[in-house]
Amino acid sequence: LRRSENPYSRMNEKSLLITNFPKDMNVTEAYIKDLCHKHGGENAMIKQIHLQEAMSGGSRECRERTAYAVVEFELERWVPMVRRALRKLWVEDRLLKVKTIKDQKEENHKERTIVAHGI
Repeated sequence: LRRSENPYSRMNEKSLLITNFPKDMNVTEAYIKDLCHKHGGENAMIKQIHLQEAMSGGSRECRERTAYAVVEFELERWVPMVRRALRKLWVEDRLLKVKTIKDQKEENHKERTIVAHGI
């Protein structure tokens, strides 16, 4: 899925990209909302949450887990506050990765992604 879709295309200045969820975790919109409010501040108003599942073998029938979540806030000022709070947060055995649209300038999706087939 990462090969066919750039997660930054769903983002704007009011958005956060959250990735690296534990493999067996059931990530829902309610979980993401609670995560942002618990660690980033109860006042952070969320406008929209988009969850994208990972696919195995290129088939939509073979869903694995949540690949990433894009959280869009009502105001841009909440983005750095929530990002700071989630930046060093461990969920089970994984460190969450939190990025903004500004990070896209520092990394190119196509140049940093390696897809291995037929292993």
